Amino acid sequence: MKLVSLLVDRLIAISAEISPVAEVVSELLGMVISDQDLDRSRTVLLEKLNPQTRRGGLNVGGKVSLFHLAIPEIGDSRLAVKAMGGEGGSLLFFLSTPSPSPKFYLQVAGALRAMAADKDLLGRVKGARTPRQFRKVLDQSGIVLNPRIEVGDVMSRDLPAIDSEEKLSTVIEQMVLRDRGGIVVTDPSQKVLGVITEFDLVGIFLPELMATLGESDQRDGEPRPQDDIGERFRVKDFMSRSVMCVSEDTPITEVATLMVNKNVRRLPVVQEGKLVGVISLRDIIREILRSWFV
Repeated sequence: MKLVSLLVDRLIAISAEISPVAEVVSELLGMVISDQDLDRSRTVLLEKLNPQTRRGGLNVGGKVSLFHLAIPEIGDSRLAVKAMGGEGGSLLFFLSTPSPSPKFYLQVAGALRAMAADKDLLGRVKGARTPRQFRKVLDQSGIVLNPRIEVGDVMSRDLPAIDSEEKLSTVIEQMVLRDRGGIVVTDPSQKVLGVITEFDLVGIFLPELMATLGESDQRDGEPRPQDDIGERFRVKDFMSRSVMCVSEDTPITEVATLMVNKNVRRLPVVQEGKLVGVISLRDIIREILRSWFV
């Protein structure tokens, strides 16, 4: 199924001005519903959308966001969009389904990610001046809803990677300040060399940890042998060099099974040997639960 097949002219709005997210979400909801569709008020639906509105929706890249809500009274799935600000502006999509539909939601999100990743296409979509032109550009792009959910549909492209030559203190800082359980280690060309995780850090600092928690007679303020370990050693000295990688087109069910069976929580995603993203159990669970409850 083509992405464009979900859109009809009456559910496409185009404006040269950029409006606040809350106003646009309300407008998109009004485009999707009608008086005869609903037994409950617009206010109730907007309250259900509030958490998504505060976060700005699901950002799929390129100033493209997706909001969604299950509205049983409508009885079918509808996709509305507002394009604002021309080629440099933003696109806000709103997907309504009659019931929570994780697979369909992820399929739509994946198609929008594919559109956002093509900068030339995205510029032409944003530059459309009429709903018909908007649909024509999308139709010519050939972007479809993938019948299976793949790694590329849910992975994080905000690459938590670090060079193998960095000081150990640098990776510690990233993991603590950014709340990351692990970071992929690469060379300057983005080739994956390994991974360093919170478990590696526990092993490195276990003696220091024991002392800090009172298992040592050493007094506070006295120098400890490991006080300068973060500066003396490099990431490559402690990283795990045996690391499994997956590609963007790997089915998400296959990756989830692999993670459970191998007891790993995140895997580097590579294309032609270079890091392009990271997929974690958190990513998979978050995207599925988002479509059910959020």
